[in-house]
Amino acid sequence: MTRIQVILSFIGIIVLMGIVGRMDMEDEQASNAHYCHMRALYESDKAIGFSKHNRIGWPAFKPELESYCASLPISKD
Repeated sequence: MTRIQVILSFIGIIVLMGIVGRMDMEDEQASNAHYCHMRALYESDKAIGFSKHNRIGWPAFKPELESYCASLPISKD
């Protein structure tokens, strides 16, 4: 391989790593937002008075996301 091919290959690998990293970050953000939505559904059903077994959504099991969930706007859907 010539020096130019090695440099271009290295640049290509760096660009691909950046693209994959960005996609991974977007997946993580979508997963966190989904958790917050499911958590809100659970709390909504709890406020209405449904028993634990009849509630839609998830109870809190990711305490590290509580402040993130609190910062999201609440949807009325």
